[in-house]
Amino acid sequence: MHSSTRFRQWAPLLACLIIHITHSTPAGEAILGRRRTPERGAVNVVSYNVQSFPSTLQWAIYVPNADRIEHIATTKVMQSPQLDVVVLQEAFAKSTVKRLANDLSLMGFSHVVKPARHPFKLTGGVMIASRSMLIRESSLTFQTCCGLDCFAAKGIVFVETRIDGKSVGIIGTHLQANDPLCASFSSTAYEAAREVRRDQLRQIRQFVDREENARLDVMIVAGDLNVNGYAEAASDQETEEWNEMMQALQAAPMTRTKHRTTLDHSMDPATNSYMARTGDTKHEHLDYVLSLRLPGRSAPPNATTLRVHRARHPITNADLSDHHPVHGRVPL
Repeated sequence: MHSSTRFRQWAPLLACLIIHITHSTPAGEAILGRRRTPERGAVNVVSYNVQSFPSTLQWAIYVPNADRIEHIATTKVMQSPQLDVVVLQEAFAKSTVKRLANDLSLMGFSHVVKPARHPFKLTGGVMIASRSMLIRESSLTFQTCCGLDCFAAKGIVFVETRIDGKSVGIIGTHLQANDPLCASFSSTAYEAAREVRRDQLRQIRQFVDREENARLDVMIVAGDLNVNGYAEAASDQETEEWNEMMQALQAAPMTRTKHRTTLDHSMDPATNSYMARTGDTKHEHLDYVLSLRLPGRSAPPNATTLRVHRARHPITNADLSDHHPVHGRVPL
């Protein structure tokens, strides 16, 4: 049989096979071939609140996980060739943790720390994925909470790794949210939630000050800190809390830098279709990557820079979470 005739016979089957492989390939495999170009002298960290509860709860009050979580790993911010570490929050759903861990591993973030399970509560929801090997890891559950946050085992996830020859500690966390259920006869909801955050920040700083962390070169905290750092839209109380947080953490100054494709702040219904559906109208910046002073060091760490990005569905262009992801650059 002539080769061209044989090809015409097999062409339909070959086309079907190609389509099947293309559509069944996990998200991470689509970028396995992307060249990594690490930045010398800096750690690049993405923090993203992916807002994913177990399916029943997610379906009841939020945008479903389906056709959303599977696209997170292939967003532009996650594909940055300079990216070293990814810190995720609100990864409460077991299926979400499994999917993101698999996709990030395929992308080269082969060292993943998943949220620790709790017998009676939701997990803390924090995941950390690193390209470089983990030397040490630990976790801590906060001692205080209020409102609905008490149904989750919120706290910190810590990893130590080496990047560009330096020992780097990374804390992933998600602090107390402002919740009407936090209100009491003696304090407003905001005042009560702020007091809980104040105590949680104290617990983070106590962790940083442990003796075993003194040998690190850099300590980073990344996550949804639920403190509004968007000065243009913050109340006097919120501005005061922002300053208090930076002092409590002993954090280096942070600058949000703008680019033609970046945004001003991480929560904004005007730029986030997912958040707009909730009816919230407030503009806030709640998500951070900060460099903290190490124990026994008198010199403050170098200032960090932060960019706010969009993470959108490849077909519908809808935002994938109610938060925008942030990309922080921390000098070594």
